[in-house]
Amino acid sequence: MADQLVLFDHLTQGRPIVYVEKGCIFVDTITPLGPMYETVLDIPVSEVYRFITLINICLTGLFSVLFLTLKVPNKKSLHAYRQTRYAMTAAYLIVAVFNTLELLETNWSSDGQLMLLTTLVVSNLQIFLLSSTLITLINANRFNNKRILLEITPTLALSITSFWLLFTERPVALKVVMSLFFAFYFIQYIRYNVFFWKQRGKTIAALENYFAATISIQRINWITVMFIGIMLTGIMAFFSYLLPTVFMIPFNITFFLFYLFFGIYHLNYLFLFPEYESVFAPEEAPAVPWKNHHQGL
Repeated sequence: MADQLVLFDHLTQGRPIVYVEKGCIFVDTITPLGPMYETVLDIPVSEVYRFITLINICLTGLFSVLFLTLKVPNKKSLHAYRQTRYAMTAAYLIVAVFNTLELLETNWSSDGQLMLLTTLVVSNLQIFLLSSTLITLINANRFNNKRILLEITPTLALSITSFWLLFTERPVALKVVMSLFFAFYFIQYIRYNVFFWKQRGKTIAALENYFAATISIQRINWITVMFIGIMLTGIMAFFSYLLPTVFMIPFNITFFLFYLFFGIYHLNYLFLFPEYESVFAPEEAPAVPWKNHHQGL
């Protein structure tokens, strides 16, 4: 058993259905958990899980529409923010589709190998889309169209190759590609950590030219918290496969709160931007903010 990793099906009340041995996933017998894991407040665990997942679908679907339809002033300094709207739309829509498939396609969600691969693809896309969004908000020049294409191409190539190998039943090749995919995910995890914390330091230094040091840190606190949330949820997504459904419920609530607050703060940033414009887009900002100039008259 040292070489085996038991996975659980979320929609069958946390019963182990597959195991990983020497890099390959096989179907195993279904062993039900004890009665204490089958209900929450006399409600079947599977129903509670489905209800929370449905709420997540509604939330991420609604925000994806808001991001796409939000009107942004036609200013050059807000060009980067307009780009992040599309990244946020894609990120939230991907989660909504993933959760919808999990609810509607029981055969899909019970296929451990397909589910694991899909989670890997979604996690790679999420860490890129959400991390690049936050980095762009504090450094509008960090990602251009060419850089975005370079960043997303490996994930798309590995995703297409992995699904093709899975559906054409090539387990040996799939094992190799999946190993590369996991390695790439952790490299991305480290890279975006380095990018973010480095850029965060530069942004705080720039803000200190306009505000007090403690105020400068406070003004981007939400960005820091959301980035930490990205890193934590990225890890949680994989640990979820080691847990029965009853323990996945707190995870799902955490995902809900994360996407809720991320969406609210991102939409609210548009109203905060005029205060930061002199720092993040000095070429378009007036030399003396109108408000301060008015107060001096």
